[in-house]
Amino acid sequence: MRTIFIDADYKCHSTDLGGLTAIETNAFDGMCDAYIKGYRFVPAGKTWRREDGVEFSGEMLAPWKPYVELDAAQRSYEAAQLVAYENALAKIEAAAAPSVSTYSEIFTSITDRAEAVVANIQDMKAALALLDVQPEVT
Repeated sequence: MRTIFIDADYKCHSTDLGGLTAIETNAFDGMCDAYIKGYRFVPAGKTWRREDGVEFSGEMLAPWKPYVELDAAQRSYEAAQLVAYENALAKIEAAAAPSVSTYSEIFTSITDRAEAVVANIQDMKAALALLDVQPEVT
């Protein structure tokens, strides 16, 4: 669960800049700030009107920035996290005597995070499919 903040136009922010509404959601678990800031979140019971007059009732989550930009930011964030995890793992390995349980715990921790990243990617693909958006594959 993560707290995000939305402005009057329902655009998401990762920090409260003053005058924003706090929202608790699982939608952005594991996502970087740049990714969050590229989304619009309309809470249940609220309605957002697009410039052309089309109305969207909440609960709704949709990117307002180009998804390619958001995906690139998220991938960069995850790559940096992976480097940090690998560095931490190297320090743990250097400090700890070799132990099957230590390696097992480390492997489990890395595996759990990898599964969470895969789940986030699958959730995004499902959300894009609902929006009939085809992500660019690079």
